[in-house]
Amino acid sequence: MKKKKSIVIGLALLFVSFISCNSEDQIDSLNSINGSSSLSKNVNQEPQTTLMTKEDVESQSCEDPIDFPLMAGQHIEVGTVYVSNDENYIYVSYEITESEWLLQETHLFIGDIGGAPFTNSGNPQIGRFTYQATHDYVHEYVYTHPINKIGEEVSIIAHAVVVKRDGDNTKANETAFGKGQIEFDGNRWGWIINYESVDCEDEENEGNSTSSDNDTTIGGIDGNTGNTGTDTNSDEGCMDAYAYSSNAQSTCLLEDFGQWGWTNLVYENSQHYVPGGVNYTYPLYASAFQCDTSNSILIGEMKLNVQGGDGKLYAKVDIVLSNADLSLTDVNLYFGSNKYPLDERGQSTLSPDAFDINLTGLNKKSFSATWIEWDPESYFIAHVKVCPEALTP
Repeated sequence: MKKKKSIVIGLALLFVSFISCNSEDQIDSLNSINGSSSLSKNVNQEPQTTLMTKEDVESQSCEDPIDFPLMAGQHIEVGTVYVSNDENYIYVSYEITESEWLLQETHLFIGDIGGAPFTNSGNPQIGRFTYQATHDYVHEYVYTHPINKIGEEVSIIAHAVVVKRDGDNTKANETAFGKGQIEFDGNRWGWIINYESVDCEDEENEGNSTSSDNDTTIGGIDGNTGNTGTDTNSDEGCMDAYAYSSNAQSTCLLEDFGQWGWTNLVYENSQHYVPGGVNYTYPLYASAFQCDTSNSILIGEMKLNVQGGDGKLYAKVDIVLSNADLSLTDVNLYFGSNKYPLDERGQSTLSPDAFDINLTGLNKKSFSATWIEWDPESYFIAHVKVCPEALTP
């Protein structure tokens, strides 16, 4: 009888040991969507839809992307991880090349490997990676990361959850890593990709002189040029930023003007007429490439108060920067029942002259405007230009 108990206890200990070895990975997987960012920037933890393709990245990058195998279950090559950069961003692209496999989750660390989230035993804490997203079974996904946030040499850990599908049925589920040059120190398999960014020549601006006096749209971006969303200010370190409401109430300017930024809808609300009205707060995002807030820089917020009576509404706007090293130089605000401002011919435009408030040459940490006439249901566009203290007028 004692012998049988010993066997049972031995098997139990073996089972506990097995669970212990894998619990860290399981916890990371469970926490992946609620993980915290290691950078002082916005991380969108809701399911995302990529706005770029591998072809877009190739056309943007200064040189051809470097490719690394995407290995599932350590030994199954299901796709490729591509890494490249232009003057403003590093691009990390996941592409599934095996037809039955699809991406269900992606998690990306990018930065100095000394700041990477590892356990004491050398295993990566995936739930604390810089970027995280879930996907509705896609073949490719692209992350963009501001190049000014890191040095020339960068470390990348590209993790994914991939599934093998047969119609609506899942046949297999595997974790996957981009196969880089360095293996993890711990007992978990996987790799670190080392990447040295390319020193790009700014050929687009070479020999071209521009003047802010001739800007035809807010942010100095011509609405007819098909700009995909990078900041184009000639002052180094200056950025355009826009207020953003939500997926449901914000429309990306790319849809109609070929540049990033948003027009935002505020629904009619009977509470606007009660004393004190309604207060709204909107984040101000800079460098939101192609309107993807997960790859943006949070620089401050816009506070909006709407109130009134006797059938008339008025708004008060406060714009406050959260970054002490930046100052406001330009402010362009539009409010109205139309999605966009209208020019003299009644056509939608982003010309600064058509905005309700159009100010340049400022040097402020905050800005306020009061007694703005407000429609019961109204759109607004809030654009600002910010520059480092040393570059402000």
